[in-house]
Amino acid sequence: MKLNDVTINIEEAQTGQQQAQVVTDLYFKQPALQFLDNLKNNPHKWLVRFDWSLSSHSDFKSAYHILDLIFWFGKMEILNAHNVKNLTSEIALSQQIMNDLAYFAKNSTMPWTPYSIHHTQPHVYI
Repeated sequence: MKLNDVTINIEEAQTGQQQAQVVTDLYFKQPALQFLDNLKNNPHKWLVRFDWSLSSHSDFKSAYHILDLIFWFGKMEILNAHNVKNLTSEIALSQQIMNDLAYFAKNSTMPWTPYSIHHTQPHVYI
């Protein structure tokens, strides 16, 4: 964090969970939101969050970045290799994510509300 000029309150980063939250908020979310806010007159910006997880599975207890790639590219066999058996909802989520990406490629827009000063909530993939 120090190498990237991100200052943290050490009292808020004592546990592993707190440290993960601080890194997520200050190193990823805050710069992304600042970037979007700096594009003041550009209506073509979207904010998305990937929240898929399987709390009952030791490898997928929480959402993290690399997992979204499995879904973006429809590589469900990776989940199968980790003994995730019933992939019905995961396949549907993956298809939705890929459909949104294809929609963007065709239309230069997303099929959900863009980020703006009046709409700051991300589109969430769960």
